[in-house]
Amino acid sequence: MQEQMKNLLALAERRGASYAGKSFLTPDLYGKGYRFGSDAVNLAADATIAGALGSFFYDDEGVPAQRTPLVEKGIFKNYLTSRETAVEYGGTFNSSMKAMNWANFPLIRMTNINLEPGDWSLAEMIKDWWFTFTMLIPAVKTHHFTFTGNTTF
Repeated sequence: MQEQMKNLLALAERRGASYAGKSFLTPDLYGKGYRFGSDAVNLAADATIAGALGSFFYDDEGVPAQRTPLVEKGIFKNYLTSRETAVEYGGTFNSSMKAMNWANFPLIRMTNINLEPGDWSLAEMIKDWWFTFTMLIPAVKTHHFTFTGNTTF
């Protein structure tokens, strides 16, 4: 019981960091198989989607646009990186550097972040909607996020 409480407090501390403008996905978790979500969760940053707002051919470091898996089957896989930050933790750079215009330094910015489709049927998703709804609402109320999307079924 004591070990479970210790793990729960460590997780709360990591997640609390994200509310303070930091990330709970710290570099010590890279490549360690950190569980981010259920096996059904697959997230990717994809700058190659034609017509999407976060798409481009090259980032502002000259790296070609690409699809980068962030979470695969619930396991944290990658960060959005620059050439510099990727080297710091042993990852690969992945076309995430964008500048507002020629007069600004490029910064790591999100491209198109996608929650990729799984194998659930529409009936299964509707049956489980309440869990998703109750998890999403506090985030929307707390941080005023805007969610958009297209139907894919």
